[in-house]
Amino acid sequence: MNWEKWVIPVIVAVVLVLGFCFFSFLHIANKRNKNFINLSKIITDIESNYHLIPTTKIQDMNFGIKVFDKSLDLYIEKSAYIQKRRINHSLMLFDAYLDSNRKQNQEIKTSDGQMHIDHQQKVIELIVPGSPNQSFKIEDLFYLKTVYDFKTKALIFEIVCYNNTQSVKFQLLTEPDLWAFNQLIFDLINQK
Repeated sequence: MNWEKWVIPVIVAVVLVLGFCFFSFLHIANKRNKNFINLSKIITDIESNYHLIPTTKIQDMNFGIKVFDKSLDLYIEKSAYIQKRRINHSLMLFDAYLDSNRKQNQEIKTSDGQMHIDHQQKVIELIVPGSPNQSFKIEDLFYLKTVYDFKTKALIFEIVCYNNTQSVKFQLLTEPDLWAFNQLIFDLINQK
């Protein structure tokens, strides 16, 4: 019969297609795992480049908090942003809690505008060209939500208040801006 000569080629084709699908699945799974491993390495490199050497580990009910160089008083919820990396491998997120007890004023100027922290008046003011100035009382601030985009090298942060009625996003585009912002964050971290 005519159809008999097609049986073997059809079976071979089906086996090849199934095999291709199986190995494609293995390849994708392996690639996702490699991306996650690479992300951990990138985060470690960033910590090393900015001298964020873990000195202490505090155990919390929800996650472990690493305390970095004590001269910087920096707290990063590392476990939280590693999990979020599975969503987008180009971004790193972490939350920095503010310290309202610092005395020194800080100012950071970027291509997008200027941020001024006045500890005497206990106010953070954002000055962005083309937009009205925004002021936030330090006592009203809950945290800075920070995103670092590895692809564009941009650092974006959002100020979030306790009452959640005010928030603002501000983007830093250059390496000096990023370094200055890191220094600024280190001086604002809440020592819990």
